[in-house]
Amino acid sequence: MKKSLPLISLLMFTLSSPALAETIYKQPNNQANYVKIEKFKSEDGATLNQPYTFDETQLRAILSSLKYGKKLILLKESKDRDLYEVEYIDKFVPYIVQAFAKAKPNQAVVWSVVQKRPYFIIRNDKLTIVRMWVVGDELHMDFVKTEAKLQGDYQAKTTGQKLIDEAKSIGVTIEPQQGQKFGLNSTDELIIDLKADWPTISAN
Repeated sequence: MKKSLPLISLLMFTLSSPALAETIYKQPNNQANYVKIEKFKSEDGATLNQPYTFDETQLRAILSSLKYGKKLILLKESKDRDLYEVEYIDKFVPYIVQAFAKAKPNQAVVWSVVQKRPYFIIRNDKLTIVRMWVVGDELHMDFVKTEAKLQGDYQAKTTGQKLIDEAKSIGVTIEPQQGQKFGLNSTDELIIDLKADWPTISAN
């Protein structure tokens, strides 16, 4: 019995370690909607500028400025090219701000959101997951899933997570706007200039 105590102590320490994923928000009736902080290391070894204090107005403007490429319109599944709808931006921005205020230089903020985009009267729930971190005066946004089609009862506690994991992106692209550029190695990553006047850019 005495030999097992160190292992138990180690396990308790590991589970409570701040380097592991920490949930800032999770919707009780929808496990696909959450904001978390998780362990992360930049591929280029850059030092992350975190914790970082975001102004909610600035972050809302940044998220409102994100656009899909014109190909999305051809799919006839969206009324516009906005990556995020206003109601979801307003709901999640306070949690994202809170997450960045707590994030350490070895952590990233992960935002997962299901947006209901009905196609006529047909249910059309789409999942977008983005991993975010700050380097210097730039916000990096790596889109893990973009407009992934959700099938079945993904809100079920027993089988829902499997359906979320299996959801596939529908092949849309993201189009950089003013103050934005692609990452060096991927068009799934956007780099956002935090020094830009985002309220003005978004309004235009």
